[in-house]
Amino acid sequence: MSGASADGIDSAPSAKSDLKFRLERLLGKEYVSDDYVKFRIALAEAQTSAFEGLRDEGIYSGGNRDNGDSKLHTPPESTPVNAAILNAYFSRIRKASANYGGESEELFKLAEAHLREDGLLASIVARGILEFDNDFIEECAGKIGIPSDALKFVAHILAAPFAARLSGDTMNAKTFAPTGDAAARCPKCGSAPSLAKLRREDGKRILYCSLCGHGFEYPRLKCPYCGEDEPSGVGVLYTSKEIPCWVEWCSKCSRYVKSFDERRYPEGETFDPYIEETATVYLDLIAEEKDLTRGAQPLSAAVQHICS
Repeated sequence: MSGASADGIDSAPSAKSDLKFRLERLLGKEYVSDDYVKFRIALAEAQTSAFEGLRDEGIYSGGNRDNGDSKLHTPPESTPVNAAILNAYFSRIRKASANYGGESEELFKLAEAHLREDGLLASIVARGILEFDNDFIEECAGKIGIPSDALKFVAHILAAPFAARLSGDTMNAKTFAPTGDAAARCPKCGSAPSLAKLRREDGKRILYCSLCGHGFEYPRLKCPYCGEDEPSGVGVLYTSKEIPCWVEWCSKCSRYVKSFDERRYPEGETFDPYIEETATVYLDLIAEEKDLTRGAQPLSAAVQHICS
């Protein structure tokens, strides 16, 4: 298991070198491919660069964020997506994808569309992901000629450093999170949680946002995705009960969250969501075999844990 706590509540971010070291420890393990680990290392490094650029230059292409009511529904000239930083970040992701597994056709088509239409990528990230406009994602996917799920996956990765930067600013999720939703939502950016842990100190359940990486408390036996709170509705899939991680799924909505018991980690080791996301792809395969659906995108925000 990982060794640096980063739940956004009770711990400091990991150092960049520490995160890379812990990821490199996964190389050669039979339960996760080396190419995937190397891609996640490259992704973390690319996010670090993007995040630091946002921190140094200001997140808005039109200037610094003001201290007023924080909404992401902003005019184009003040979009929270810095195009130059996004373009450089996208290029690094394409390179990492090509180096560790080969660039997919969907990623290539997105790059072509990005070259044809200036501002498309920034709009997909800002409007489609940060503002939860699923119809816009569907529309863009149709124009580009790729499945909408593929576009959501890539756009989610691209949005991570911007969401993490915004979550540390004056952002208020209540101003833009979907309404009428019984599901758990990140109090920082309004996105759905991707991972869960039982905290070592008190056994409380902490959910981790799939987009910005922030951790927040949530009832132990309540489904994060539909709000079902009947204990009989919770299912669990283990590879071994000796291993402190499992798939926890809801019998009502058939969605699952990967869960970890930090209390069973060795002394001195604590939970890092980015590392555990990387190390437990096998749990997703087990869940898919049972026809379960993941409740949110895989957690891709490394910057929450490696940048102050």
